[in-house]
Amino acid sequence: MNIKKVIYEKLKPICFHIKQDYTMGHHVHDMHFYGILCSPLFENKSYKEMNSMVEKLMSEIHLAGRVKLHCQPPSRFNKMKKHIRWRWNLEK
Repeated sequence: MNIKKVIYEKLKPICFHIKQDYTMGHHVHDMHFYGILCSPLFENKSYKEMNSMVEKLMSEIHLAGRVKLHCQPPSRFNKMKKHIRWRWNLEK
């Protein structure tokens, strides 16, 4: 299974973008990723709980510790939109 399929099936995100993390070096192609994730399942959860949910899903597909996601619940989506505009530049 791939990352997008797992995230869309299990977390049903409102907003999800992922990129390859090139800071880990060129020899680890398609092994380390970073991204942003906004899911209704994150509502009323702490950041630690959100990250543990994501880490649990990534460990199922043998990518534990290799995927770093900036997670927010839908109630804080405005904060994430600012992060998207500044860091991801997707609105061009």
